[in-house]
Amino acid sequence: MVLISNLSRLYTENLNKINEPSFKIGKVLSYIKSNFRQPIKLDKLIENSGMSRSTFMRKFNQATGISPVNYLIQTRINEACSLLRQSEMNISEIAFKVGFNDSNYFSRQFYKSVKLSPSQFRKKNTV
Repeated sequence: MVLISNLSRLYTENLNKINEPSFKIGKVLSYIKSNFRQPIKLDKLIENSGMSRSTFMRKFNQATGISPVNYLIQTRINEACSLLRQSEMNISEIAFKVGFNDSNYFSRQFYKSVKLSPSQFRKKNTV
């Protein structure tokens, strides 16, 4: 009976160690989704994760397939796509609303991601 109890405890401890980085990355992803409109610094994400920089970058990439910065940009672009479809806001207003500080940078990142300029996207996708 003691052996089973010890094995169960060890299994739980090891399972928690395996899932802990995934849980921490999940918290970071939730933070980004909730705060993408605000300036978000990579160092702050790393600090909040409680992991080393290299572990954080590796685990984040394993979980999402992209870097934290690219994930943030993609989250902002996804929201911009919704706004371009559903609102009459101009491109600059949308850029600032989704967290970009520079509408030209927004347009470059949008094109890089969607393969259309924001105005072309709006023309093709207006409801």
